[in-house]
Amino acid sequence: MNLRIVLAVASLLSAVPASALPIVGIGDPLDHLALNGGSQITFDDVDPRGDYGDLTLGDVRFTSDPDFSITNMLNGAFNMRGINHLSNLDDHRPGKFRFDFLTGTKAFGFNMGGTDQIWFIEGFDAAGAMIDSHVISPLRDSNAGEYFGLMSNVEFHFATLTLLTDQTTDYVMVDNFTIAAAPSVSPVPIPASLPLLAAAVGVFGLVKRKRR
Repeated sequence: MNLRIVLAVASLLSAVPASALPIVGIGDPLDHLALNGGSQITFDDVDPRGDYGDLTLGDVRFTSDPDFSITNMLNGAFNMRGINHLSNLDDHRPGKFRFDFLTGTKAFGFNMGGTDQIWFIEGFDAAGAMIDSHVISPLRDSNAGEYFGLMSNVEFHFATLTLLTDQTTDYVMVDNFTIAAAPSVSPVPIPASLPLLAAAVGVFGLVKRKRR
């Protein structure tokens, strides 16, 4: 029995596969169980309103090419609340937005509206590997308060909101961007596989002694 094999088996036993689920709801994203108690970016404090290609608010960096807008146009409609929101109302572009989570998060969501085409959300880990995605059907003129996002057992480090096809343009508006609260610090639990690893190493040592 080789010690490297023992360690490899123990590593596989202790590994936790990434799993994720979409976040879908009506109202304030903070009301969702995965986002309750988290932090929310309303865009209301952005001054001046206007076009931005790169804007950091709280723990989220918003980027796009061409620029997005922070505006109060059409507030109170299309699921937009408060004073300002993020949009591409000027010319239906950009068709892709990126959200970088500066400290990582296991869940995020936001109110969204005004779309006539299909959009989708993708969430990525620190290495840039996609954890999960969610397709969002056209919302048109709905003002019911729809919000969307993703939650996972591993941290998202960035996400994108993208128009499904680059053959068309489409309006989109985003508000109340919410990320989950950071987990509280607690003692690190002993992995369930640790006793198995210890036993395997012990057996390995016993075998070596017998061979001598």
